[in-house]
Amino acid sequence: MEVMAVAVHPVTAAERARRTRVYEEALASVRLEGFELDEQVKGLYRRYISGELTLAAVGSAIDELDDREFGPIRRQWRRFQMISILPERDQKAVVRLVSSLVAAGALRKNGSLGEHNGR
Repeated sequence: MEVMAVAVHPVTAAERARRTRVYEEALASVRLEGFELDEQVKGLYRRYISGELTLAAVGSAIDELDDREFGPIRRQWRRFQMISILPERDQKAVVRLVSSLVAAGALRKNGSLGEHNGR
């Protein structure tokens, strides 16, 4: 992970204190929800507080970490969520299609598909 966007202007003590306060409040909120930030993310925020990174750079770096860890799963989930905007009959058609593709994949994996087609 390479973060290139560096803050252009030095951060004053007052701004550093404000950034620290905002970070600590956000961290407390995350912990109240039962989660914890990993050390890489905490390090990014420390660099933001010190003025080394912009907030946009922190966001991009977190997105990159998140995508690397959860990307394929999250992309599939987003696609699946898009089904909910379809009319009900189209939603059912998508579910039938996915079910048939899964069944065909299972048959292919077991080697049964070729046998049923007389091959």
